[in-house]
Amino acid sequence: MNWSTAYLLVFHGSRYAVSAIAASHLAQMLRAKLPNPLVNTAALELAALPLHQNIVNFAQVAIAEGYQTIQIVPLFLSQGVHVRKDIPAELAQAQQQLGTSINLRLTTYLGSYPAMAALLAQQSAQISSPTAKRILLAHGSRLTGGNRPYEELADKLDAVNAYWSVAPDLTKVVRYLVSQNTDTISIILYFLFPGKITQAIADQVTQLQAEFPQTDLILTQPLAAIPELADIIIEHLNI
Repeated sequence: MNWSTAYLLVFHGSRYAVSAIAASHLAQMLRAKLPNPLVNTAALELAALPLHQNIVNFAQVAIAEGYQTIQIVPLFLSQGVHVRKDIPAELAQAQQQLGTSINLRLTTYLGSYPAMAALLAQQSAQISSPTAKRILLAHGSRLTGGNRPYEELADKLDAVNAYWSVAPDLTKVVRYLVSQNTDTISIILYFLFPGKITQAIADQVTQLQAEFPQTDLILTQPLAAIPELADIIIEHLNI
């Protein structure tokens, strides 16, 4: 069998096992939709092997099955150091080991796909109250200008920004919106996979709901749990 392109989905990695399970489930959804069925996942961090070795191992399987190219798909929502430096460096190291036996191509990162805004809007489309507000909750960045993409995305969603790792945090933003007589707040979770952070956020929302029973707090689920995400990824692959 002589296929053209195989696909390797690269995610951050987590000590929380459900993150890897969600990544595998996403790969399975892609496998069912793509004409070329070789799709797998690899973690950048917290994996048994470094990413470049996992790329090499995957490439050896692809070569044996007749594939000519592997597209490396970064499942990251922001263009931080991992996307700009770490993944390209690991890919270059893998390509050096593989030589010309197969071509490795790095695609754009997931958060840069224009369709992501529509997907997030769809998640909060059930909000209809005239005093309802949206919060886009992302991890956040301490890099200069690092949060600008989140701000641009929030503008498209008619939402305000809150962050997990930098100010303003979720509690501060929720308290401000409640003070403005907001009766419903849709918290759009801009995280890809479930993990320790998303569980902590869910716990925090439960505490805030108890503090403000007069305001409905609605937390969306991580993006990887949404079947439409697979279609968005496929639209941006060079099939």
